[in-house]
Amino acid sequence: MGLVTILTATTTILDAAGNPADGTVSVRPNASWTYDNASGGKDRVDPKPVSITIANGKISAPSPLKLAPTLNGGVNMTDASYTVTYNLTGTPIFDELWAIDSNAGSIEWGSIQVLDSSMTTPGLPVAGPTGAKGDTGLTGPQGQSVDHVTRTSGNGAAGTTDTYTMWADAGETIAIGTFLVYNGSNGLITGTQQAFLNESTISSDMSIQAGSNAMSAGPLTIAEGVTVTVADNANWSII
Repeated sequence: MGLVTILTATTTILDAAGNPADGTVSVRPNASWTYDNASGGKDRVDPKPVSITIANGKISAPSPLKLAPTLNGGVNMTDASYTVTYNLTGTPIFDELWAIDSNAGSIEWGSIQVLDSSMTTPGLPVAGPTGAKGDTGLTGPQGQSVDHVTRTSGNGAAGTTDTYTMWADAGETIAIGTFLVYNGSNGLITGTQQAFLNESTISSDMSIQAGSNAMSAGPLTIAEGVTVTVADNANWSII
């Protein structure tokens, strides 16, 4: 008689998706009882759980697993049993109720007598019905595109600044915005301007097209997430 060896060589524990599982299994006696040991004496079972490691569907520790019998072998209780709790990755926790027959001597994990079959099926996740479609949000305001741009202030003279207006309509009744253009002379900054100013931080994406030269006064900082693209046959000088 004595302890029963639980064999695991041919056992593969699966998760809810049917794949080899990872996790732990706890085997817990549901009461205290005595049984006949291999020496002809009596040993006592205490309700202390044994934690078992499962890796890729296989029992990796402890090995070998030995359990006291719950049937025959001088067991002094008629309701001796084990609660086996599976805690597997990606699978809801579930239990089995085991009985171990001393006459077996050894038994494969998958052949152990399960007393309560209602406990053996894990609560598999089930998709619920699709909910009703939500209400459509409010329509945003109509965007405006630029129809054309005209100079609305200044005459283009060297050393002066002109104002240009962006129009949304051909009749120039809807102004979208304005911008300023400084007029140089022969490629140089002249007139009353004392300095050429540019932002010290580039805060939006910028592209320099092929065949173009660009110049900026440094030092410059390119903001996080901003991209500056210099095409082939283009140059960007920072002075």
